[in-house]
Amino acid sequence: RDDDGNVVFVLLNQEAAGFSTESMKTMTTHGLTFLLDVPRVSHGERVFNQMVELGKRFADVLHGALVDDNRRPLSEGALEPIRRQVGQFQSMMAAQKLPAGSALARRLFS
Repeated sequence: RDDDGNVVFVLLNQEAAGFSTESMKTMTTHGLTFLLDVPRVSHGERVFNQMVELGKRFADVLHGALVDDNRRPLSEGALEPIRRQVGQFQSMMAAQKLPAGSALARRLFS
């Protein structure tokens, strides 16, 4: 969450089971998904970078790998076009007088 309490990205289990304090002590999973809802966050590139850094830390601690939705490894070179797309999409939204992360954008893209 950001300083105002808005969700900036979420962590999902790729297995059917959700997360709870008790289940996480013994659970196993084939993957975790970090999900960024680009229209609903301000400063998308910054949030994307925060999410990627957290994903890298998870991968390191859990002895996993940071991969895309096709399970291909995400190198810094592979992340850069995604980062640019986030910025371009949010710029297009701003040009249409619909700033990403604004109350209106959060309602429209809920």
